[in-house]
Amino acid sequence: MKQAWQLPDIIDLEYFLNLDRLIEQEEGEDALIQRDRALYLKHLKASDAAGPAILLRLWLDAMRKRHAANLLPGRLWDEAYRLAAILALCIGAVMGAGVALSLLVYNGREPINVSTFLLVLVFSQVFLVVLNFIFLILNRFRNRDKAPHPAISLVSRLFFILLGWLASKIPVKSLQEFQAAIGNMRMTGQVYGSVYIWPFFLLIQLFGIGFNLGALAATLLQITCVDLAFGWQSTLELGPDTAYSIVRFLAAPWAWLLPQGVGFPDAAHIAGSRMILKEGIYHLATTDLVSWWPFLCMCILVYGLLPRLGLFVLGRFMLKRSLLQINFNTARFRPVIRRMTLETLSTSGLTEQKTTQAKLHVTDNDGSTDEQTMEQPGADTQKSNNPALYQHALVLVPEDLAEVLDRESLERFGLKAGFNVTEAEVVDEECQIEKEPCGKEIRSRLKEHSGPVVVVREAWMPPLRETIDFLKQIRRMSRKDNAIIILLAGRPEPDGGLRSVDRQDVEQWQRQVAAIGDPGMMVMEFDLT
Repeated sequence: MKQAWQLPDIIDLEYFLNLDRLIEQEEGEDALIQRDRALYLKHLKASDAAGPAILLRLWLDAMRKRHAANLLPGRLWDEAYRLAAILALCIGAVMGAGVALSLLVYNGREPINVSTFLLVLVFSQVFLVVLNFIFLILNRFRNRDKAPHPAISLVSRLFFILLGWLASKIPVKSLQEFQAAIGNMRMTGQVYGSVYIWPFFLLIQLFGIGFNLGALAATLLQITCVDLAFGWQSTLELGPDTAYSIVRFLAAPWAWLLPQGVGFPDAAHIAGSRMILKEGIYHLATTDLVSWWPFLCMCILVYGLLPRLGLFVLGRFMLKRSLLQINFNTARFRPVIRRMTLETLSTSGLTEQKTTQAKLHVTDNDGSTDEQTMEQPGADTQKSNNPALYQHALVLVPEDLAEVLDRESLERFGLKAGFNVTEAEVVDEECQIEKEPCGKEIRSRLKEHSGPVVVVREAWMPPLRETIDFLKQIRRMSRKDNAIIILLAGRPEPDGGLRSVDRQDVEQWQRQVAAIGDPGMMVMEFDLT
């Protein structure tokens, strides 16, 4: 049975991905291949045809067992969040009780002003709740799929504007690293959506629930223990009939259960509790002055507590929905799937042929590198046995490399990268393929193609603004779920081969691609030695 993802699972998954990057730097990528392949054969092989989400979940469970003695960040988050939820509820209750008690101070000479009580404890909360529901309704009718909450989008946009302003103050030497960090933040937001936002939304609602519970409890306690008098007054020409209409409108949600005189004051009570400053309160009847408290308590319950409970339930639903919408078939997770599902295919009968090795370095936007070695004919070739990885790929090759990078090399590269090379197109780098007639054929191919798009680039050519714009054009014209692979090739040799790619060039490409913030883009290094 498929197990649902929870936020602690996502936190642990990111933790292990970051841990793998450290292991790769210290021990090399081969250690990760051996570990993940062993995990797969021991625990996961029954799920050969499973999708990325299931495979990653099984991999996560296996990794947790290997680190069972450690306190993992997912469990730490879960315990810290439970404590934060209790604190939010308690702090809200204390503050709500404090505000209510400050409004219920009665000195025996002036009744408690009902208007002030409603304004502070009811109308202010109604205003905030209505704003939340408006944002949720607008979000429901937005045209874009999986669009974030409008409030989240606004805050996010302002946040990245601030980061962009900070970037303009940073020296050029450190600018690329800073832009790459911003891109990684954007990428994480696109991969996980609002998963990290809803828990804080829920804490706010818990605070609101505690606030209303505290206010309601303090009000009932004060009414029980202290002789209170309530009245209303207004400088405006507001008569008892108008006040009664307002009260009756506010009491409509519970009037069927608690009619007037019980759940809210009737017209006579309202007229009898009107305060006139120069006359004092001695002429007012006690029955009129105490008739307000059920109405005030029900207002806190109906307009304060219940909406917060509703928003809390809605927040839980949205968090669950956000977790279900995570796309695990992206560049961020593909190296793990590929390492687990690699199998060795024998190519016997070709062993006498001359062999060369092709090293494949796969780097996603967060800087992790997946380096694998594949043999040319005459050696064993590794291939993933997970059919979900082997999609048909469209390869875009620049004119300068079209004669050097042959179809056979691209197909062998695809076996290691997890896709099948089915189409290859030569592109003019100076053509604005999104607008100009020279890009009509490519536009048509990208629109119809469902699978990875491999963009071959010269590694030694720095990614200029035109190059980044070209990649963004490819993204806009491709399907949203298509992976875009930037394949870096070395300099052509006089004999027709390709030189090894310089690591400094690769790192520069990594930073520039990471700055785009697209989780579907990844950098791969194709180095023939």
